[in-house]
Amino acid sequence: MTRKTPPNKKAPYSLSVVKVDENNHQTTLSGAEFTLHKLVWNADSQMISYERGEGVTQTTDSNGEAIFSDLANGYYEIKETQPPAGYILKGDSIFYIRVNGQGIQSVIKADGTAPSEWQPDTTQNGPITYDAETMTVTVGNTPGTALPQTGGIGTTLFTALGGLMTATAGVILTIRRKRKPAEG
Repeated sequence: MTRKTPPNKKAPYSLSVVKVDENNHQTTLSGAEFTLHKLVWNADSQMISYERGEGVTQTTDSNGEAIFSDLANGYYEIKETQPPAGYILKGDSIFYIRVNGQGIQSVIKADGTAPSEWQPDTTQNGPITYDAETMTVTVGNTPGTALPQTGGIGTTLFTALGGLMTATAGVILTIRRKRKPAEG
């Protein structure tokens, strides 16, 4: 007898995210944060939003693994939100999954389309492996530190403050010289 999962009920499906060093996939990394959001659509099936706001955040343990369990039917986005100490956050660490009565599956998001048009991700030879009840996603990070963002105010504020302080010192010096009686 085949077990059917009723729609929108919790099922025994789980997602395991394994964090590894990009240069050595045997080295697992603890301290990375991943956030799982359940996705919902408006009546036009065009706008994606998050259900109930913040989502669920898990931090990878000493084995480099974060587990999201008891996933209900629906579509989910899993995103790395904080890299481990000493590593750089990768921009492509976002994955989409579909959970339904047939199991858990990775899907390729198609922007501006209803979820029924999203295609299954058939590249199982990559970092994603799954069976009917469990999916494992392996995410790598490159060692290093994040560089400061460009395009901000840069040194403008410091230059303006330095100029203002120099001008103020010049005015004070001029006033003191005028007040001091001439020696002679």
